[in-house]
Amino acid sequence: MDKELIAEGYAFSEWMRNVTPEELAKYQSVSVMVNLRTIEVSSETQSLFVEFDIGKQFCNFMGFVHGGIIATMLDECIGATAFTRVGRGFRGTLKTAIEYHRPIPAGKVHGKGRVVAETDRDLTIEAQLFDLEGNLLADATSTVRYGAVRVRPTEVPAEA
Repeated sequence: MDKELIAEGYAFSEWMRNVTPEELAKYQSVSVMVNLRTIEVSSETQSLFVEFDIGKQFCNFMGFVHGGIIATMLDECIGATAFTRVGRGFRGTLKTAIEYHRPIPAGKVHGKGRVVAETDRDLTIEAQLFDLEGNLLADATSTVRYGAVRVRPTEVPAEA
């Protein structure tokens, strides 16, 4: 992996450890929506631990958090873990598989993300959501792309 990307990943890890909710709001409106708060970031283990505080407005008619919001929380764990590893070298998610294990009521949920595999351009990241007692609520495995942006030349039509 590019040494510059590794350095950016470490810098992002430090930023994630110290970011305030107000500062985060400037950058990531989705993180603010799900009330993301970083608890721990580890460059050594390539993992992070966060907390979400989900409002009742994100619950379905049965009183449980909507599946799309659960997917969003898992994706926030995945994205933050990728940025922790490769900084601005993170290019985007290629695929994600989600398993829902238990209904989630509004309130606090813990999230964990960690890199489980790496190639020269992709990371495989696992994310998990837990209730405050440590019960697994949902998990996801995602493949994300990192590295330099490749720009393909395009033809510009000649003016008539």
